[in-house]
Amino acid sequence: MTPFGRDLLELSGEIGDGSLPLVMPPEAAPGVVDAIHAGARRAGRDPAEVDIAACVWLSVAADGDAAADTLRPIVAYFAPYFLDEQLAPIGLRREDFEPVREAVAAGDYDGAAAAVTDEMLRLAIVGTPAEAVAEIERLAAAGVTQVCIGGPLGPDPAEAIRLIGARVIPAFG
Repeated sequence: MTPFGRDLLELSGEIGDGSLPLVMPPEAAPGVVDAIHAGARRAGRDPAEVDIAACVWLSVAADGDAAADTLRPIVAYFAPYFLDEQLAPIGLRREDFEPVREAVAAGDYDGAAAAVTDEMLRLAIVGTPAEAVAEIERLAAAGVTQVCIGGPLGPDPAEAIRLIGARVIPAFG
């Protein structure tokens, strides 16, 4: 996480009732939460009073491979612009995305999606409902109080919403 990014996260904990940070990859959650809590403590506030609503990409399906395939174009389009500090929690660097970036620059979006590796998919929560629950549990353990999910949701968005409602949300009831 860049010092500038950490400063903003700390400020959100210092002056806000909550924070809506992008938590991509989910493994970045402990550092994000730590920064927000540091800001709250600096302001003399109880960190538990700050709501942390992590924004994550989610792609879920009964077939985890199908969920991954649906996520690849999103990662291909956006992830080449992530900073090394953002990618570090999953052991990647910007240069790892060079084949993806080159394909996008050439207008080869199918090739860009094909160049997205399984390691790159770790920028999101992806897989079966059980795998999504496990990732969200890790976010909660890190101190995240809410999860805001963003697309693609899954290969069949209506089915993904049904799965989330039937098998993911009830795990946290």
